Amino acid sequence: MARAKKNAKAKSKSSARKGGATTVDVIDGEDVDYGDIAGDYKQDNTGNFWKFTKPKHKIRVLPFRDVAAGRVRAYLKEAKHFGAHPDHKLLNCIGKDAGCPICRVANTVTDKKLQKEYRPSVKYLMNIVDMDDPERKVQLYRAPKAIWSKVMDIVLDTEEYPDALDPADGIDFNITKEGEGFNTSYGAQPAMKRSACNFTGTIVDLVARDASFEDDADYEQIASEMVTG
Repeated sequence: MARAKKNAKAKSKSSARKGGATTVDVIDGEDVDYGDIAGDYKQDNTGNFWKFTKPKHKIRVLPFRDVAAGRVRAYLKEAKHFGAHPDHKLLNCIGKDAGCPICRVANTVTDKKLQKEYRPSVKYLMNIVDMDDPERKVQLYRAPKAIWSKVMDIVLDTEEYPDALDPADGIDFNITKEGEGFNTSYGAQPAMKRSACNFTGTIVDLVARDASFEDDADYEQIASEMVTG
């Protein structure tokens, strides 16, 4: 493939990500700073999702306002199909009880590798702050069920831990991860003392965020093309 000349002029054009979140203009005669582009890619490619970087972290869970429903939520349950689309696009799971065509086919597959690819990955999305982060910025965490259930057990124990999600005087959670793959185990325990969480950034309305992802895929067509061997 031929390389473009370093000083070649580009036609003025504009491109935007879905939802108009980012617009990039390339102007005649303007040099392209690939270092800046690499930095943008590194930031945007992670989706600002928090992940374990060591066996134990202290986090704070921040509730968010579901504007559409007019109520406060602690998390959003999401189920995604990662391996069914022929172009490897992420698909929302309609729900087995609602007749999801991909789930229907996945339940007929005998090959364990294909089963893992086709079945939805269920996570519990939360706004969190890593209390070891000097910036205390709000991040999104796709929590596995093992951590989500333990955290919610503590949150709902209102006699022992009243108003645990209060940013001003709430409870931190010491969460742990041991092992890898199928041998991974998770834990969550409340911190000994209540504390304030002075965070930076914006708490995300996770329901509105999820609704912003358009999904016009033909699920029946995709299901008909899935390998079932």
